[in-house]
Amino acid sequence: MPINSLKFVKIFLDKFSRKYPNLPTDILADIIGTVLMEAPRKYFTYDMVQEYPEFCKQCGSCCKQRNQPCRYFNGKTCDEYESRFDVCAEFPYYEINGEEGLMLDPGCQFALKLAEMQLEKEIKHNIELLEC
Repeated sequence: MPINSLKFVKIFLDKFSRKYPNLPTDILADIIGTVLMEAPRKYFTYDMVQEYPEFCKQCGSCCKQRNQPCRYFNGKTCDEYESRFDVCAEFPYYEINGEEGLMLDPGCQFALKLAEMQLEKEIKHNIELLEC
C-alpha cells in the first residue's frame, strides 16, 4: 500500500475515532478499510466524482498527477478548469487494469471530501445495524 494511501486512511481513522468515540476502533477500521481499500468500486464511481464539482478547490493536484507538462496549469491552479482535459476532469477517480475507485491522495481536497461523505454514510449505517 502506498504511503499516501496510509496517510489518507489515518486521516479518517483519527477523525472518526474522535467523532464516534463509542464505536470500537476495530469496527471503525474495518468500515474505513472496506470503503477505501477493499471495495472502492462500490462506493466511488465516475458518475459520483462528476456529481460533486463543488468539492474541488482547483488546487492543481490533478495536473500534478499527470506527470506531464500542461499548458493550462500555472503552477498552482488550472487556468482552463471548465475545459480541462478529460483525464483531469476524471481525477481523483481511477480506472486501471479493470480496477476502479477513488485515488487516495491526502493532498486532494476533492478526494478527502468525497471519501468523508461516503464514510459518514457507511459509519451511520453500521451504527444503526449495531443498535438493532
